[in-house]
Amino acid sequence: MQERRRGDRYNVSFPIRVEWKDENGRKVSEEGLTENVSPQGALIYLPRLLPSVGSKVSLTITEDASDEVTVKAQ
Repeated sequence: MQERRRGDRYNVSFPIRVEWKDENGRKVSEEGLTENVSPQGALIYLPRLLPSVGSKVSLTITEDASDEVTVKAQ
């Protein structure tokens, strides 16, 4: 199988909060960790609930409450 990654991946573990709306439109928030990060994306571990494939999510790195970084993803 040919490698499809376009950038290097870095094994970095940051605490993260993922927020999305479920099928009923209710806001869901889960805490987890990044497992590895690249310029094009991130692998995230969530211990309980997962958003549906293709969901729009908000990702917030929560390591430093005074300097949180939030991005939107799908």
